Amino acid sequence: MPLEVLRFESSIVHYGVSSDEEPYFGQVDQLTVRELYNPPTDPELPPGVHNYQVIIEATVLTREGAWKAKFEASDLASELDRAWVYVCGRPLHPVYMQLQFDKPPEGWRTNAKEVDVRLAQAEDKMYTISEPGKDRHWMQLPFFPLREVLKVRESLTVASAATLALAGLHYSALKSLDSDANLFLLAKALELGRKLLPGKNDEAREKSLPLNICSAMSYPLTWLFDISNNRYDVRHVVVKNREDPQLHTRMTTTERAAFIEDADVVIRSIVCQQIGRPAFIVKQQ
Repeated sequence: MPLEVLRFESSIVHYGVSSDEEPYFGQVDQLTVRELYNPPTDPELPPGVHNYQVIIEATVLTREGAWKAKFEASDLASELDRAWVYVCGRPLHPVYMQLQFDKPPEGWRTNAKEVDVRLAQAEDKMYTISEPGKDRHWMQLPFFPLREVLKVRESLTVASAATLALAGLHYSALKSLDSDANLFLLAKALELGRKLLPGKNDEAREKSLPLNICSAMSYPLTWLFDISNNRYDVRHVVVKNREDPQLHTRMTTTERAAFIEDADVVIRSIVCQQIGRPAFIVKQQ
């Protein structure tokens, strides 16, 4: 019976890697795992940005062996996506929310885009047209990430239950397409992360964070904890200790953006501290 190679390929993402090292190739139990880094076919990508993929393979002889390898590869792919957050700041396959103002309610059709374009042309104003599949995102990295991601994966396998729960809430928030669910998951993660930070009060807990993390935050840690409990959009709907049901106010656009960004930075930092990795900032450009 001939040997077969079972192969899993990640979706292509776009990285610019400023390293002279070769892409990683190694073994995880019975699986081989490697990086592919090839010049892009998209001429609109910046110079130095390449197509990046992870390949997982297993050599199999029987159907039983193929099924076993398939489940092992699927588990590894899921674990890599989670561990990626603590090396690159986001999953290997991140979720990007795209606002579509001309998208109609479910079950309806609309000519809103055509009307908007015609009005923009008539008013001689700038306009853009968004098409599915045309979004381009890329990341600059100082190293090929897979080797470090595998180290994080190993660290997470022996991490405490609280650290695993924190990483799980963080990952779920990053993968959520629902903006309200995203806020709620980040708030839950902050509640747990607060217990993992050393210190008797929030001021002391903030001092336990690395300086690069504190300097990157828009607001103090106390603000993050306060707003996660005192806005309608997050953990509690009504004001505490009131006989009448007075609703909390909703987050402003500025508050929402700052909360999401700061919470992500803080939670990632706490997880990194718990698994013995340096905390880092992902610069948005």
